[in-house]
Amino acid sequence: MNLQARALALSSIIQRLRVLFRLRAFDTSTVEGRSKERYRRILLTTASSVATRVITALVGLVTIPLALSYLGEEKYGLWAIVTSLVAWTSLCDFGIINSLVNALSEANGKDNREDAKSYVSTAFFALVGIATVLMILLAVCAGWVPWSRLLAVRVPIAQRTVMWTVVAALVCVLAALPLSIVRQIYAGYQKSYLGNLFLSFGALTTLAALYVVIWTKGGLPSLVFAFAGPAVLIGGINLLYLTRREMPWITPQLSSVSRKALRRLSKTSTPLFLLQIGGLLVNETQMIILAHVTSLKLVSEYSIIWRLGLTLSSVVGLGTAAFVPVFREAHERGDSGWMRAGFRRMLILRMSISVVVALTLAFGGNFILRVWLHRGDFNFPASLWIAEGVALASGVWVTAFTDFLTIMDRIWIQVTLIMINGVATIGLTLVLAPRLGLLGAVISISFVTVCFWTWLVPLLVQRFFAAHPEKLGQVGQLEKFAGEEDIN
Repeated sequence: MNLQARALALSSIIQRLRVLFRLRAFDTSTVEGRSKERYRRILLTTASSVATRVITALVGLVTIPLALSYLGEEKYGLWAIVTSLVAWTSLCDFGIINSLVNALSEANGKDNREDAKSYVSTAFFALVGIATVLMILLAVCAGWVPWSRLLAVRVPIAQRTVMWTVVAALVCVLAALPLSIVRQIYAGYQKSYLGNLFLSFGALTTLAALYVVIWTKGGLPSLVFAFAGPAVLIGGINLLYLTRREMPWITPQLSSVSRKALRRLSKTSTPLFLLQIGGLLVNETQMIILAHVTSLKLVSEYSIIWRLGLTLSSVVGLGTAAFVPVFREAHERGDSGWMRAGFRRMLILRMSISVVVALTLAFGGNFILRVWLHRGDFNFPASLWIAEGVALASGVWVTAFTDFLTIMDRIWIQVTLIMINGVATIGLTLVLAPRLGLLGAVISISFVTVCFWTWLVPLLVQRFFAAHPEKLGQVGQLEKFAGEEDIN
């Protein structure tokens, strides 16, 4: 293709994007209108996600080095362990939060507001009950738990400081638990671009709170509260906006709680709960194990490497995450052709970005750390960065397929896979981390994904597509959108 043809193709793509990129919704009474409306919401969500990620990344570029400098490596390592420990509290929702996206996407595809409100009400009041019970248990038991021994704190940090650090983190997480339904509602109705505005404001609020704590010379518990507390405040404001202005018909009410809704949520929440356990075994147990078999210094170093990889992976995901709930809505309406084409576009876009990010990480990881942390003592060998780049790219590849399977309620097989991954990660970490250090930790967490899931999970998606063939009437519409005809 010559330069003139490429320029014309690019101009055509830009023109189509300009047609789709608008605030006013398209008419969804036709297949063509639904296709345009899906892509319009995907574009709005992606654009807002990019803006939000830029803001949160800039906040992270400031907060992490600031906290590391203020706390020192040992206390920062303790903070990282507490964060991993608190991540296990995500199990307290028993998978309800994640199942809400599937249920709402299904209700949206069927235009059933009554069921949607019942799902939201049932999930909200169930989470309120869970959070209340756990708050009471925390108040009663916190002073009796040997936190320093549990977290392998072998440096001179007072037991009282360790306890209040954990308590501050847990209180914020539990308070935010019922508010977590807001982002799921936005996702289920393909309006995550609205939630992204609140996330951006929350990130800026967190930065301001951090500066206040450092300025007042607050301790580690205060710093933890500064990081987690603003999310609770902004989450409450977001819920009020959603239920008072954006979608008042979905306001949680006790009268809308039903056994039918609970059964529908449980259908997805049970395997998702087990999936969460497997995910925590893979991602969060590792730091606690590293604290026991190595040192808090290595935990601190690994936490920074892990945080960098997580941030870069989220950069990849933000450009395509808006597709996922739309797949279920399209499936419920019978638009299987759009679903297939949308998945292909998501996969191509996601992997194109991930390859660039992985190569940047592999060849410029130490430079990124120096710029990010404003210090040169974090300098790691090329083998570590190559392993991290491979782990990132393979993880993004597999996640594209697991996201699709999850939104389609194909979850039980994933439970088996991730449990195997979790057990393997723990075992490999115990063996490799004391011998290879950080490289051993990276290899341990990515070995099963790279060697097995990269080819096995795509086969599961292929089986799903084979069971739901394209409808010829929709293929023409998809080709029209792809460029063989113009969008009016």
